[in-house]
Amino acid sequence: MARRLTVWKVLLAVVLLVLSLPALTFGFLVINYSLAREYLFWATSAIRPDLELADTFGPPMPLITAGDIKVEAGLGTISWMEDGRGIEADMFKNTPQLARWLKLKAATVPLGTSVTILFPEPTRRITLSRWRFGKEVESQEIPNGHTFTPTRRGTHIFGIHASFDGYSQGKGRGGGHFAFILRVR
Repeated sequence: MARRLTVWKVLLAVVLLVLSLPALTFGFLVINYSLAREYLFWATSAIRPDLELADTFGPPMPLITAGDIKVEAGLGTISWMEDGRGIEADMFKNTPQLARWLKLKAATVPLGTSVTILFPEPTRRITLSRWRFGKEVESQEIPNGHTFTPTRRGTHIFGIHASFDGYSQGKGRGGGHFAFILRVR
Protein backbone atom coordinates (compact mmCIF):
# COMPACT_ATOMS: atom_id res chain seq x y z
CA MET A 1 0.00 0.00 0.00
CA ALA A 2 2.78 2.45 0.91
CA ARG A 3 4.63 1.61 -2.32
CA ARG A 4 1.48 2.25 -4.40
CA LEU A 5 0.95 5.61 -2.65
CA THR A 6 4.55 6.63 -3.36
CA VAL A 7 4.20 5.74 -7.06
CA TRP A 8 1.02 7.85 -7.29
CA LYS A 9 2.73 10.78 -5.53
CA VAL A 10 5.64 10.65 -7.98
CA LEU A 11 3.28 10.31 -10.97
CA LEU A 12 1.17 13.25 -9.77
CA ALA A 13 4.29 15.36 -9.18
CA VAL A 14 5.53 14.62 -12.72
CA VAL A 15 2.14 15.60 -14.20
CA LEU A 16 2.10 18.83 -12.17
CA LEU A 17 5.68 19.56 -13.20
CA VAL A 18 4.87 19.07 -16.89
CA LEU A 19 1.83 21.34 -16.56
CA SER A 20 3.99 24.07 -15.00
CA LEU A 21 6.49 24.16 -17.87
CA PRO A 22 5.92 27.63 -19.34
CA ALA A 23 7.91 27.56 -22.57
CA LEU A 24 10.64 26.21 -24.76
CA THR A 25 12.85 29.21 -25.44
CA PHE A 26 16.03 29.27 -27.55
CA GLY A 27 16.35 25.52 -27.29
CA PHE A 28 16.54 25.56 -23.48
CA LEU A 29 13.88 24.05 -21.31
CA VAL A 30 12.70 26.88 -19.11
CA ILE A 31 10.84 25.89 -15.95
CA ASN A 32 9.52 27.60 -12.90
CA TYR A 33 12.33 26.58 -10.54
CA SER A 34 10.46 27.13 -7.28
CA LEU A 35 7.41 25.10 -8.32
CA ALA A 36 9.56 22.33 -9.76
CA ARG A 37 11.62 22.23 -6.58
CA GLU A 38 8.45 22.00 -4.45
CA TYR A 39 6.95 19.22 -6.60
CA LEU A 40 10.19 17.25 -6.62
CA PHE A 41 10.68 17.68 -2.89
CA TRP A 42 7.08 16.65 -2.21
CA ALA A 43 7.34 13.61 -4.51
CA THR A 44 10.72 12.43 -3.22
CA SER A 45 10.01 13.02 0.47
CA ALA A 46 8.32 9.61 0.71
CA ILE A 47 11.25 7.95 -1.07
CA ARG A 48 14.17 9.88 0.47
CA PRO A 49 13.13 12.08 3.39
CA ASP A 50 16.75 13.26 3.83
CA LEU A 51 16.80 14.87 0.36
CA GLU A 52 17.27 18.65 0.50
CA LEU A 53 17.12 20.10 -3.00
CA ALA A 54 16.61 23.74 -2.12
CA ASP A 55 19.55 24.54 0.13
CA THR A 56 22.39 22.70 -1.55
CA PHE A 57 22.52 24.06 -5.09
CA GLY A 58 22.45 27.55 -6.55
CA PRO A 59 23.85 31.00 -5.89
CA PRO A 60 24.47 32.06 -2.28
CA MET A 61 21.81 34.23 -0.65
CA PRO A 62 22.80 37.78 0.30
CA LEU A 63 22.92 38.86 3.92
CA ILE A 64 21.06 42.17 3.99
CA THR A 65 20.99 44.20 7.18
CA ALA A 66 19.35 47.53 7.96
CA GLY A 67 20.90 48.69 11.21
CA ASP A 68 20.38 45.72 13.55
CA ILE A 69 17.52 44.27 11.46
CA LYS A 70 18.08 41.30 9.16
CA VAL A 71 16.14 41.95 5.93
CA GLU A 72 14.36 39.04 4.24
CA ALA A 73 15.48 38.42 0.64
CA GLY A 74 13.98 36.11 -1.96
CA LEU A 75 15.54 34.34 -4.93
CA GLY A 76 13.98 34.49 -8.40
CA THR A 77 15.63 33.77 -11.74
CA ILE A 78 18.87 31.78 -11.57
CA SER A 79 21.54 30.44 -13.87
CA TRP A 80 23.95 28.15 -12.03
CA MET A 81 26.61 25.55 -12.74
CA GLU A 82 28.48 23.53 -10.14
CA ASP A 83 30.13 20.09 -9.98
CA GLY A 84 29.06 19.23 -13.53
CA ARG A 85 25.40 20.08 -12.83
CA GLY A 86 23.53 23.14 -13.99
CA ILE A 87 20.16 24.83 -13.92
CA GLU A 88 18.50 27.64 -15.86
CA ALA A 89 15.27 28.79 -14.23
CA ASP A 90 13.41 31.93 -15.25
CA MET A 91 10.67 33.33 -13.01
CA PHE A 92 9.27 35.56 -15.81
CA LYS A 93 8.64 38.25 -13.20
CA ASN A 94 10.07 41.72 -12.65
CA THR A 95 11.31 42.65 -9.17
CA PRO A 96 7.97 43.89 -7.70
CA GLN A 97 6.12 40.85 -9.09
CA LEU A 98 8.81 38.57 -7.65
CA ALA A 99 8.55 40.21 -4.21
CA ARG A 100 4.74 39.79 -4.23
CA TRP A 101 4.91 36.20 -5.51
CA LEU A 102 7.43 35.24 -2.83
CA LYS A 103 5.30 37.08 -0.22
CA LEU A 104 8.35 38.92 1.10
CA LYS A 105 7.82 40.94 4.26
CA ALA A 106 9.02 44.55 4.32
CA ALA A 107 11.62 45.49 6.93
CA THR A 108 10.51 48.73 8.60
CA VAL A 109 13.40 51.09 9.28
CA PRO A 110 13.72 54.76 10.26
CA LEU A 111 14.94 57.27 7.69
CA GLY A 112 18.74 57.48 7.83
CA THR A 113 19.32 53.77 8.57
CA SER A 114 22.33 52.25 6.80
CA VAL A 115 21.60 49.16 4.70
CA THR A 116 24.39 46.67 3.93
CA ILE A 117 24.35 43.99 1.22
CA LEU A 118 26.92 41.23 1.68
CA PHE A 119 27.31 37.94 -0.18
CA PRO A 120 29.24 35.18 1.63
CA GLU A 121 31.18 34.35 -1.55
CA PRO A 122 33.19 36.58 -3.89
CA THR A 123 31.07 38.19 -6.59
CA ARG A 124 31.98 39.15 -10.13
CA ARG A 125 29.32 41.84 -10.43
CA ILE A 126 26.37 43.13 -8.40
CA THR A 127 23.68 45.47 -9.68
CA LEU A 128 21.24 47.07 -7.24
CA SER A 129 17.95 48.50 -8.55
CA ARG A 130 15.20 50.39 -6.74
CA TRP A 131 11.54 50.17 -7.77
CA ARG A 132 8.60 52.46 -6.94
CA PHE A 133 5.03 51.95 -8.12
CA GLY A 134 6.03 49.02 -10.37
CA LYS A 135 8.75 50.91 -12.25
CA GLU A 136 12.52 50.80 -11.94
CA VAL A 137 13.61 54.28 -10.82
CA GLU A 138 17.34 53.73 -10.43
CA SER A 139 20.00 51.09 -10.96
CA GLN A 140 23.70 51.03 -10.17
CA GLU A 141 26.59 48.61 -9.98
CA ILE A 142 27.80 48.13 -6.40
CA PRO A 143 30.67 46.27 -4.68
CA ASN A 144 30.11 43.31 -2.34
CA GLY A 145 29.60 44.65 1.19
CA HIS A 146 28.05 47.85 -0.17
CA THR A 147 26.30 50.12 2.33
CA PHE A 148 23.69 52.71 1.36
CA THR A 149 21.21 54.93 3.16
CA PRO A 150 17.68 55.37 1.76
CA THR A 151 16.92 59.09 1.37
CA ARG A 152 13.14 58.92 0.90
CA ARG A 153 10.32 57.69 3.07
CA GLY A 154 7.91 55.08 1.74
CA THR A 155 7.97 51.47 0.66
CA HIS A 156 10.81 50.61 -1.69
CA ILE A 157 11.30 47.32 -3.51
CA PHE A 158 14.92 46.54 -4.34
CA GLY A 159 16.32 44.09 -6.85
CA ILE A 160 19.80 42.61 -6.82
CA HIS A 161 21.38 40.84 -9.74
CA ALA A 162 24.59 39.13 -8.68
CA SER A 163 27.00 37.07 -10.76
CA PHE A 164 29.62 34.72 -9.38
CA ASP A 165 32.68 33.02 -10.83
CA GLY A 166 33.77 30.79 -7.98
CA TYR A 167 35.48 28.02 -9.93
CA SER A 168 38.91 29.10 -8.69
CA GLN A 169 37.67 28.62 -5.09
CA GLY A 170 36.02 25.26 -5.89
CA LYS A 171 32.53 26.82 -5.91
CA GLY A 172 29.89 27.24 -8.60
CA ARG A 173 29.40 29.99 -11.12
CA GLY A 174 26.44 31.80 -12.57
CA GLY A 175 24.04 34.36 -11.23
CA GLY A 176 20.82 35.07 -9.46
CA HIS A 177 18.13 37.72 -9.18
CA PHE A 178 17.07 38.60 -5.63
CA ALA A 179 14.42 40.93 -4.19
CA PHE A 180 13.87 42.64 -0.83
CA ILE A 181 11.54 45.32 0.54
CA LEU A 182 12.23 48.26 2.86
CA ARG A 183 9.56 50.41 4.47
CA VAL A 184 11.30 53.66 5.39
CA ARG A 185 9.52 55.73 8.08
